[in-house]
Amino acid sequence: MIIGIEDDFSLEKMADCGQCFRAVCLPDGSYRFISREKVLNIREQGSHQFQVSCSEEEWDEFWRDYFDLSRTYKRIREDLLLQLSGERTTPFGQTSRGMSERDAATETARRQGSIDPGERCIQGLDVGSDAAIRFLTQAEQAGRGLRILRQDPWEMLITFIISQRKNIPAIRLAVEKLAMLYGHPVNEMLFTFPTPEELGRASEADLRAAGLGYRAPYVRDAADKVLSGALDLEAMGKLGDEALFEKLISVKGVGKKVANCICLFGFGRTSRAPVDVWIERAITLCGGVDPFPAFGEYAGIMQQYAFYYMTHQKM
Repeated sequence: MIIGIEDDFSLEKMADCGQCFRAVCLPDGSYRFISREKVLNIREQGSHQFQVSCSEEEWDEFWRDYFDLSRTYKRIREDLLLQLSGERTTPFGQTSRGMSERDAATETARRQGSIDPGERCIQGLDVGSDAAIRFLTQAEQAGRGLRILRQDPWEMLITFIISQRKNIPAIRLAVEKLAMLYGHPVNEMLFTFPTPEELGRASEADLRAAGLGYRAPYVRDAADKVLSGALDLEAMGKLGDEALFEKLISVKGVGKKVANCICLFGFGRTSRAPVDVWIERAITLCGGVDPFPAFGEYAGIMQQYAFYYMTHQKM
């Protein structure tokens, strides 16, 4: 089936920006995405046309939401560029939870550890210096085509626990090994990411043997909490951003960065901007002040542009 997508949509950038560990580029130039029980092969045909391996019904009911196609990223980029140029005279408005976006940005930055509430006021969250504006403008240009994928919260919980102190190729290998060992086949060569029940059958020793090392007890604890109902991922999707964040950091081995990654990539909370070593370097290039909370509900999108720019420019 051929579909048309007029908005920003780069398969290469979405598959290679650190948010999705099972997407791969195949020898024919198509990309394969796996989510839950579904597998999609998608290939760009030119002129905003893409060939997809699924039915029209499956595309509309599942993959359209997965690729966040209800949101217009071109318009978001225009807003971001207006913010950077100083031409945006209206605030980003109200968040879906009722708090003003700038107040929410302040609270988000405090939770993420990027400001000390006793030392930095709201004015410090402005995009700020010429260096920050120059860097973020370049990042937006480099990351154009990225979208925040709407992925399975359970898979994001486990894969971002695994991601600690690993590079992206190592994370991909670990996730695929876990799928092969504990998931179930969707065809002759591919396996689903294991469900909580499937992963729950693995002991801590089994997980260590699968290469998870010190992360094995963290994965075991997360699976136990989901299976017992102590961590109800469906119910958590209805929580406000801060309540969701607090619930996630109650899981053993989930710190601020991992919790914000799960919020952003598993629950679609685009106001969350995770801070890892690459984003710490980006903040340094911006004069030492975290610029991302100033973008309110788009903070996570700008963070992804910056992450892609940093990792591909090797800055």
